[in-house]
Amino acid sequence: MTMKLYRNILTIASLAFLGACSKDLGNYDYKDINKITIGNVLDGDHNSERIYRVVFGDSLNIIPDIQGTVSGTDTSNLSFAWVVKGDTLSRYKDLRRLADFGFGKMVCNYYVTDRTTNAVLNYNFTLEISSDAARAHYILTEDDEHNTVLVTKSALNSAMPFRYVRTVGTHSLGKNPASLAIRRNDGSSATNYTYTIILTAKDASPNIVEVLTTDILPILFYGPEQFVETPEVNKITWHYHSLRTTTAYILNNGKVHFVKKGAISSVLYRNDPLDYDFGESGLFTNGSLYSRYIAGWDYKNKRMRIFSTTGVAANDLYTTNWDHIIDPSLTEGHDYLMGVETFYSSPYKFAMLTKKGDSLYSHEAVLPAYTAVSSYGRVAAAKVEGLDRMEATPVYHGGAHFWYFGIGRTIYRTSLLGLDLQPVVTLPNDGSGDIVTFNFNYDQANNFTKIGIATYNPASGQDLKGSYYVYDIASNTIEASYLNVLHKAKKIEIGL
Repeated sequence: MTMKLYRNILTIASLAFLGACSKDLGNYDYKDINKITIGNVLDGDHNSERIYRVVFGDSLNIIPDIQGTVSGTDTSNLSFAWVVKGDTLSRYKDLRRLADFGFGKMVCNYYVTDRTTNAVLNYNFTLEISSDAARAHYILTEDDEHNTVLVTKSALNSAMPFRYVRTVGTHSLGKNPASLAIRRNDGSSATNYTYTIILTAKDASPNIVEVLTTDILPILFYGPEQFVETPEVNKITWHYHSLRTTTAYILNNGKVHFVKKGAISSVLYRNDPLDYDFGESGLFTNGSLYSRYIAGWDYKNKRMRIFSTTGVAANDLYTTNWDHIIDPSLTEGHDYLMGVETFYSSPYKFAMLTKKGDSLYSHEAVLPAYTAVSSYGRVAAAKVEGLDRMEATPVYHGGAHFWYFGIGRTIYRTSLLGLDLQPVVTLPNDGSGDIVTFNFNYDQANNFTKIGIATYNPASGQDLKGSYYVYDIASNTIEASYLNVLHKAKKIEIGL
């Protein structure tokens, strides 16, 4: 060992000895640190082990067990914050509230702060809020301030309550609701399917939102930015999706456009010499004939209009009208009610209902073999008692070829060939007001089993003046009645 190294070792040893023998003059506090733990919560190293699942509108209860190594169960010096997607929902120890603040998976944090040391403990978890409306009654309503409220009632579990939706994701449903459509999305089996609903509001940005019902989150929007040609006026008022085509159609400022793959087309039949105006909802419902014929009620010219393509090939270049076939004198002074494509007794037809005073009128245009409109005429007319109380738009049953009417508190039906109204169901005398809208359940084959019926009593003293009924067609009974559960209903779709 060298002399230099030996001296260094002695020096270190001497210093250690002196330090050990010297008096401790410091003022030290050896209190234990209060270490906080969070128990009685979902735990695990992977995020998938910390997912709380709850149905929208149900109670969300997370009650942690907080322990401190010094404080024990005393939480008086602790503060709490439940933060969901950056927003603080609660500052109490326990999270107790309705899961009514969104849909889907949300990143969440529970912060516990020890105010004596400012130490913060974070419990990270995921909240998954799902919809019980994957198959449901969907009711488009409007509150007293004209705000759009989508109401859902599960068709799979009758015990589930009505849900009230004003926003989907971050999108407000807007004001002045206009239309509601439904589409079935088939899965890998006959029982594996979901529904998509499409909502339209006159005053929303954008106007149309498509929503997957499993989570009530938006998947597609249509508004002014989606037009391939900027319209002079943005006044989207109506959306219709055909059962048998992949294309949907809208009305903007009275003109027809098709919508597909996130884009809105130019005006269809843009060079009409009469400058047609189908108003807010004058486009006929149409399935097999779309992309070949368009029909509607022209509010400007007070008549049925039919436009067609140059041939029978499916395309959207409408260049021909059939005004020379349609006699406008047959509907002079009439109010339009409903128009639909139908097929019975071989040729396709466009059937239309109008009213004038206390009389109903049925009209049809005949289209043999897709090639032309061969004739147009009035099929029937009849005086109808209480017609002034008909607020609900008529509904067409494509399988039975019947019109259905809601007048007062009764639903009637009549065949396409006449207007001899026969009562189907009369609601009980419970003071819930007159029928404002009704509809069959969604079924591509027209094998309907239910009718959803909404009423409204403006004189009601209840906060919600609308009621809802479910009529079972097979048993000819009202299977469910729900009083004062709705704002004023505009449209119903039922996905069973």
